[in-house]
Amino acid sequence: MLTGHYFRVQVLKVKVELKIHSSLLPYMLFLCIGILFNKHNYLSSYNQLKFCIMKEKIVRRIIEVAFVIRYWALLILLGALVYITWYVAALPGVLVRDTVAVFTGGAVVITLFYHILNYEYSQRKFKHEIKASKDMVSFNTAMEWQKEYMNKNNNILHAFFVKHKTLLQDGLNRQFQEELEKPENDENYGAFLAVINFMESVCLGVKQGIMDEGFIKGFFRSTFKDTYITYKKYIEFRRDLKHNPKIWNNFTELCEKWITCDTN
Repeated sequence: MLTGHYFRVQVLKVKVELKIHSSLLPYMLFLCIGILFNKHNYLSSYNQLKFCIMKEKIVRRIIEVAFVIRYWALLILLGALVYITWYVAALPGVLVRDTVAVFTGGAVVITLFYHILNYEYSQRKFKHEIKASKDMVSFNTAMEWQKEYMNKNNNILHAFFVKHKTLLQDGLNRQFQEELEKPENDENYGAFLAVINFMESVCLGVKQGIMDEGFIKGFFRSTFKDTYITYKKYIEFRRDLKHNPKIWNNFTELCEKWITCDTN
């Protein structure tokens, strides 16, 4: 009998052989199913991740191939069904109704298989289209950030911050709010709201699943993080001032999540 340690080594060796002989899809699928039932006992967490990725790729490839050859497979299955029905009908003592039952049952199984295959392929195609749509929205949002009016707002806000950064650094948020609300600073206040509201809308889009978080994080992470750190205390002051804890909460929650992930 194989010991547990030896069996684990053998499983890992099988995975190496699977990568080398990747053309043997049926054999690979059989081995993957066997590993699936034992992975929690014999594989480390790292190998579990590799296994899941490999399993997903194999299943997706099998479904794609099966969908491409589905009509040929259907003809072959129908031919096999006709042959089996003819063979059963030729047996002595077999009634016509029994032959019809065999043919009907086989036809039902083939039909169910065909519809399941179409459904699975449609679902995977739908998920791919959703992912492509989210990537497109994320890309367009990133391009919107690069437009002239947003660059202008960012420059105005940066100049205002440089002039009054000591207020924020010393925690004088009420004085900072008073500076923003001065009539001569209307343009600065407008720039601040434009920038922070843009970031809030992006974070809301990520939260609602409209945008791809990975894309948004890759493009905006440093900008959002710096803005969050700079205005965190002021945002908290605004929430207390307006008695509304949800002011720009999508922006702060996503930034805090990213900062926590970076720390860990």
